[in-house]
Amino acid sequence: MNDADYRLPPYVLPTRYRIALTPDLDTWTFTGEETIDVQITRPVRQIVLHAADLEVTAASVQAGRRRWPARVSYQPGRETATLRLPDAVPVGNARLQLAFRGVIGTSLRGLYRAEAGGRRYAFTQFEATDARRCFPCFDEPAFKARFELAVTVPEGLVALSNSRVRQETPGPAPGTRTVHFAPTPLMSTYLVALAIGELESTTEVTVRGTPLRVWTVPGKAQLGEFALEAAAASLGRLERYFGVKYPYGKLDLLAVPDFEAGAMENSGAIFFRETALLCDLATASLAAKKRIALVVAHEIAHQWFGNLVTMQWWDDLWLNEAFATWIEFRTVADWQPEWEIWVDFQQEKAAPFHTDALVSTRAIRAPVRSAAQASEMFDAITYEKGAAVLRMLETFLGPNVFREGVRQYIRAHREGNATANDLFGALEQVSGRRVRAIARDWIDQPGFPLVRATVTTAGTRPHVLLEQQRFFADPRRVAPTDGAAPGREAAQRWRIPLVLRFADGARLMEQRALLSRDRAELVLDARRPPKWLYANADESGFFRVQHDAATLDALVRHLPTALDAAERVGLVGNQWALTRAGYSEIDSFLDFLRAFRHETHHAVVEAVVDALAYIDTFLLTPQQRPAFARYIEELFSDQLAELGWTPNAAESDNTRLRRVAVVRALGRIAREPAVVAEAERQLQIYWADETAVDPNLVDVLVVLGAQRGSAERFEQYLERVRVARTPQDEVRHLLGLGAFEDPALVQRALELSLTPTVRTQDVGPLLARLLSNPAGKWAAWDFVRARWSAVEERLPPFMRRRLIAATGSLGTAEARQQIAEFFAAHPVEAAERTLQQTLEALDLLVAFRERAQPRLDAWLAQAV
Repeated sequence: MNDADYRLPPYVLPTRYRIALTPDLDTWTFTGEETIDVQITRPVRQIVLHAADLEVTAASVQAGRRRWPARVSYQPGRETATLRLPDAVPVGNARLQLAFRGVIGTSLRGLYRAEAGGRRYAFTQFEATDARRCFPCFDEPAFKARFELAVTVPEGLVALSNSRVRQETPGPAPGTRTVHFAPTPLMSTYLVALAIGELESTTEVTVRGTPLRVWTVPGKAQLGEFALEAAAASLGRLERYFGVKYPYGKLDLLAVPDFEAGAMENSGAIFFRETALLCDLATASLAAKKRIALVVAHEIAHQWFGNLVTMQWWDDLWLNEAFATWIEFRTVADWQPEWEIWVDFQQEKAAPFHTDALVSTRAIRAPVRSAAQASEMFDAITYEKGAAVLRMLETFLGPNVFREGVRQYIRAHREGNATANDLFGALEQVSGRRVRAIARDWIDQPGFPLVRATVTTAGTRPHVLLEQQRFFADPRRVAPTDGAAPGREAAQRWRIPLVLRFADGARLMEQRALLSRDRAELVLDARRPPKWLYANADESGFFRVQHDAATLDALVRHLPTALDAAERVGLVGNQWALTRAGYSEIDSFLDFLRAFRHETHHAVVEAVVDALAYIDTFLLTPQQRPAFARYIEELFSDQLAELGWTPNAAESDNTRLRRVAVVRALGRIAREPAVVAEAERQLQIYWADETAVDPNLVDVLVVLGAQRGSAERFEQYLERVRVARTPQDEVRHLLGLGAFEDPALVQRALELSLTPTVRTQDVGPLLARLLSNPAGKWAAWDFVRARWSAVEERLPPFMRRRLIAATGSLGTAEARQQIAEFFAAHPVEAAERTLQQTLEALDLLVAFRERAQPRLDAWLAQAV
């Protein structure tokens, strides 16, 4: 067996941990003592548990009246420690007693350090497999136990953990105290949490008997009021949805000043990146408020789905994260219906659609043999594709039936472990449908289908011919050009729950079907040929649709009345994906976009602008840019003239967000001088008075202000980072440094990434921004390669994968070769699939550009 594939033996089962930790924030070290109660199911002379970056200084095992001293050996490749005993410990209950010490690290995992406002802090981040860096443990999700934690800290510091403080006692040294926390319910090691430092909280509120607070570093508690409101709204709604009372006694939400992920669902003590929890309502954009509401709902949902009922092993991580992602949208949609949050959900599907169209994608449920493989599962396939599949199943079964199956699953496995098959079994039982069979098609095979919908009028009633095949971004996979037979992927089939919407005269109709064969002909419930038909109503299915030409033309002609905003986003996404994959041509797509000149929904305009930004960044030659800029102006100049720059008091959120998308198109893509100049003027107004500019507009103003910014403006951005009142303002100006195009300023931003000016959590995003900067990406790539040791040291593991993905913005065959060679010589752990997908996407981009250029050139010459 490979060390990396090692799993702990199943015959030593922990039931309770008692852990005493003494961190020293001056020396960034800690010591600890623990006892672990275990059940031994067969006699053992050695006990293996996880420990990484720890030194076990004493170890013994006690069973009944006998006590065995243990010799400790380490297996670094397995991240384990073995306790070797002089005699066999018999079957029954036993107690492990250990003392250990370690370092409070810098990698944002395990027990790690952070600094803010000149103060020192220690926080934990244990998912997926980093509890072992804080205390020796059985660090696999199936080994659930109760935890009693005590921590000794200096007077004046706050200590937070999963459960309430049971008591505080004087510490062993003058000026210290020991905080004893109540025992937790049964839970997995990755959910244990600890925070230490100067912290303050909002006023406590109580929701259905549960006390709820938001915690921050000093001076920021007032920025937690919106998150507190969102948490109260989510907690009550989720408790009602699951039909089980919130299980952890209290709920603390903590804004961590340096945090790798967006948030972490530790039981009873959820940790967040500051931008995901804190905002000033007077200056917060709608996007910032939506993000906070969604992330808060996501993490609170985990308290039931993931914490109370936990996956058996990491191959079912997808179910935890997919469910929480799906229900976050459901919860926020119920709380704030005017936000139209399901339209945002459709936008979120772009990332998994992109990844899952690659040959190098994976199934949602994929084998996980090691800690490194577990960490690589945190991606768009797990989260967004998984959520889209669950939404499709809910639509197929009906929301009430789906909820009853979820409730049955939670009740049956409370405080235990379960698999996705357990959930699908519960859904099958309450619905009477073959849910397992449908779900297996979507979670156990990679990719997704393309559904072709062709309306015919043969016979007395109209029909629609439905055909399916796997969708690939690579046209050669559809029709091989080398004479080879199609690969085995061509045989893939899905049971596809379809909802078709069409107009039968004045009647708006919906019709459902389950497509399980290669092709099927469906008789429409219509008296005449439909005026129009859309084959994925509400965008409830995770598949691409190719309508026949006449049907597509009818949809375009009836756009304002036929399709809702989510469906229009889906239609633009479908046509763009079909163009990139060779089913359609670039000139036809650009003609198609003209139908959206008068589009009024911001999300649809954003979808159009995203596609145009891709064309601008990756397909155009310098000679083509003036004509393309005129095309952009044709699409959006009238909209900006209508909207203006200053919203009126009665203006809707949708109108404000549409203005942002239009300014981005004209200022960032077309680089229209008057638009850029006005953006720079608006930015100066914002700096003078943060309430004088629409908050939704500020992010794009910061980017446009950097575009042709001087050294003086670069210094102004740095000063804004230093004095920012809110996390959003700090991050937007920090990342804005990556949008400056002056070569000297690009270099300054690169050098800054390796200094304390940039927090560990922000190094990866800043380098990714620089790698996407058209004027700075090659300098950024040279910098990353030349300074790789320093870059790698500053990047936490997840951010290293993000950096690899960002190199895809280089966009050339030469870059593809350099990336492959560099990361072959400098391999990044748990990034093999990320590298493979990045290289494949680059191959597709280069081929698409070569294929599209002649038609693009001809179209720009004639059409603009």
